[in-house]
Amino acid sequence: MFAYLATDFGQAFATDPVAAARGASGLAVTVARDAAPVEIALSGTVLEGPAQLGGHSFAAGDAAPTIWTLVDPAKGVRLTAHRLTSPDATCVAIVSALPLKPGQVYRLSLPVTADAGFIGGVASGTRILTDAGKRQIEDIDVGHAVWTEATGFQRVLWHGVQTLPARGPTAPLRLRRGVLGLSDDLVLADTLGVRIETGTGPVLIPAAAFERAGMAVREVGTTITWHQLLLPGHAVIFAHGLPCESLWAPELLQAGRPPDWPETYALPPAPAHPRLSEEAGARLLR
Repeated sequence: MFAYLATDFGQAFATDPVAAARGASGLAVTVARDAAPVEIALSGTVLEGPAQLGGHSFAAGDAAPTIWTLVDPAKGVRLTAHRLTSPDATCVAIVSALPLKPGQVYRLSLPVTADAGFIGGVASGTRILTDAGKRQIEDIDVGHAVWTEATGFQRVLWHGVQTLPARGPTAPLRLRRGVLGLSDDLVLADTLGVRIETGTGPVLIPAAAFERAGMAVREVGTTITWHQLLLPGHAVIFAHGLPCESLWAPELLQAGRPPDWPETYALPPAPAHPRLSEEAGARLLR
């Protein structure tokens, strides 16, 4: 992560940047051409390692709670302010997953909040391994069989499709060909679990962890169409060869059962593998 001071933007942030960002034109800030970001590592609400910022020294374990989060949806940039606190000093760090471009103007607004019924998943055009070979996900219907990592072919019980604005948390991430053996670029939602191996066994990490680790880019546009496949049990399926999770239904059902939901479906007792947080997933990828 890359930390800036408010003065690194050529002007001080508004006293209340969140209130300023609510305006019709948002909050415009410019990165100073001599801005020198400091690399820091965060673990939840604490620093993961030492950092020097604003003339102050901070140590691993010092508190770093989030104050606010603002986004530039057109540029796919998310800035998060953290209050770094040591026994001797306090400093506000404005953090970005990637270095910002000197001289660039960013127009910040409040992030879009995804509805509880957000299905996420993968974008149209994604090839899924089925009993009929690789098929684009939009061509997979209820009753078709897809290949799963642990239980062979499973029949699709429900195919969710959702078209949403491609900005904020519903803006897609792009994993480039070659990442974890991908056969082609994969466009997926930041909430979708990707299976990776660890020293203690496989885990699922949200795709957002790849963005946090600098291994994926967020693409902002007009709209994006998401697809999710519900199987009898939660399972790992293969999208462009990448092991990803099928629909983990509890989160979707918080908004109520979709009208075409299978009546006999029973929630599995646990996901296919342990699910990690975005922060924990990014640490594994670095």
